[in-house]
Amino acid sequence: MLGAPTYALKPARPITQYLERVGSLNGLPTVLIVTAAGTTERAASILADAVTDANGIPIELLELLQAGPNEEIQGISHAMEIAERVGAAIELP
Repeated sequence: MLGAPTYALKPARPITQYLERVGSLNGLPTVLIVTAAGTTERAASILADAVTDANGIPIELLELLQAGPNEEIQGISHAMEIAERVGAAIELP
């Protein structure tokens, strides 16, 4: 599981630097969590690409917004309920 806040429409630099240091995730199934004030779309795409480039397999993406309406992404608005539903729905290989 990797999580990153969004800064300037990109995942926080420490998480992408971590992936660069690790080098290879060796096919590890990876759940991505991206948070932002208003939009996560670009940051989520960049993080998913970074995981794929590091030979990881993104299997689930959880996007949570602080200022924006989470129901647009998840269909519900309470962050804890979103996290619980997504966590329960993750199917590991």
